[in-house]
Amino acid sequence: MHKFYSSRTFTAFAMIIMGVLCLLLDTLTRINFNKIELPKNSPEYNAKGVNGSVYNKNGKLQYNLKSNTAWQFPEDKRIYMEMMDIKMYNESNEGIKYDLTSDDGWVNHSSKLGYLGKNTELVVEDANPRKITRIFASAVDLDLNKNIFKSNEDVKAIQDKNILTGHGFSYDRDRQFLEINSKVKIIYYR
Repeated sequence: MHKFYSSRTFTAFAMIIMGVLCLLLDTLTRINFNKIELPKNSPEYNAKGVNGSVYNKNGKLQYNLKSNTAWQFPEDKRIYMEMMDIKMYNESNEGIKYDLTSDDGWVNHSSKLGYLGKNTELVVEDANPRKITRIFASAVDLDLNKNIFKSNEDVKAIQDKNILTGHGFSYDRDRQFLEINSKVKIIYYR
């Protein structure tokens, strides 16, 4: 009788079968990790007791943001907040330039744009306590790049004993200029 197999043929055949089995098992057990889409109407992040600060390139404090609750939705650059307080600092003397508080709103940290909702108060600080200005409004648009605050709602501004009311305003912090759009009333004390 003739021998139809040899130990070399058997070893080669066994290696081919083992290689095919390894490839088959590899393809069967491969897990495809794709990006899982989160629901667009549910927050991706939710935090309580938020306190964050932003510094410039020289390490000087630019602004500090505090909020009772903050959340962010998937693929949205805006951070939404309740009971928020934003303090902007003067980089030259590190004093507070202005203090913003609001019941609700959002801030886009990359574009530095924002919105303040109900019960918004903007306090424009000054070394002279008689020149500190308080502006009360709602639905305020923020542009922190240009230091401009705007609203098309009723506004009330108080400086010392002087009171100014109107409808709609724009405040330019760099020029220290408050513009009231309409229905302006002034109570001025000397």
